[in-house]
Amino acid sequence: MKLSKEKLSDMLEKMLLARAFDTPLDDLVFESKIPATVHQCIGQEGNIGTIFPLNKDDYIFTGHRSHGLLLAKGLDPKKMMAEIFGKSTGYNKGKGGSMHITAPEYGAMGSNGILGYVTVLVNGPSFYSKLKKLNRVSVAYFGEGASNQGFVHEGMNLAAIWKLPTIFVLENNHYAEATAVEYACSTQDLALRGKAYGIPSYNVDGSDILEVYTKMQEVVENARNNKGPSLLVIDCYRYKGHQIGEPGGYRTEEEIQNYRNTKDPIMKFKKYLIGLGYLTEDKYIELEKKAKKIIDDAIKFADESPYPEPSETYTEVYV
Repeated sequence: MKLSKEKLSDMLEKMLLARAFDTPLDDLVFESKIPATVHQCIGQEGNIGTIFPLNKDDYIFTGHRSHGLLLAKGLDPKKMMAEIFGKSTGYNKGKGGSMHITAPEYGAMGSNGILGYVTVLVNGPSFYSKLKKLNRVSVAYFGEGASNQGFVHEGMNLAAIWKLPTIFVLENNHYAEATAVEYACSTQDLALRGKAYGIPSYNVDGSDILEVYTKMQEVVENARNNKGPSLLVIDCYRYKGHQIGEPGGYRTEEEIQNYRNTKDPIMKFKKYLIGLGYLTEDKYIELEKKAKKIIDDAIKFADESPYPEPSETYTEVYV
């Protein structure tokens, strides 16, 4: 696989943007700038390698830990931050918050706080695309904890039966809230959960964005060529808690630091790009500062934006 310097640089910039977006959220929650808790994806930035093989009009259905994926799909950091702040300038006018950011114009069909439910929703656009011969794919993102939910298996079975252009991405970050995957899942080879339905299923190293990208590119191409669904199981790790403000105590600081030292996706990619001669330490620092400036501007925009008017309480709802 030969990617251009520009493409590789874009990947790094999106990873840095994702980390810069999630890093200040702790303080913003504790300062009551953000009116609810938030789920951060710090440490999981390699997973956004799944976004780069997609087109703008391909559909993604994300879970509660989705900021990096949405930024990589092209969403505006200012409108995302405003949504998290509960402001009217957000993607959903401040009514959805972090777990429900939706932007159909980018193929972002909604994040969802109901664990694994995206694996059911994703098959709707997949079926529509197949019926209308649109050559679009749909992607559902969920965690290892969510993979224990019944409708995850219903969604995979239906996609397999109808040979839909659906891609299931299982982000195994090892903990469903505070419950370790070793305890909660009957098998540690989670790819078996897709293979049980006849779905080609692959284990991928989430600390390596290029490995994620390469395998995603393969399954996207298969989906576009009417070869049916696939499952990617991405082994990754979140440095932060399940949500901001959690008590912790279910894992050691040594474990977290070990992942930071040995499998950080950004540091790993940085080292790779320096080895190619595509990046220098000074350029990396410049890109970090650029990402931070974008997010600082997004926070300022969100902070200065108005809240929705009380008269809008019952607008844009079904009932």
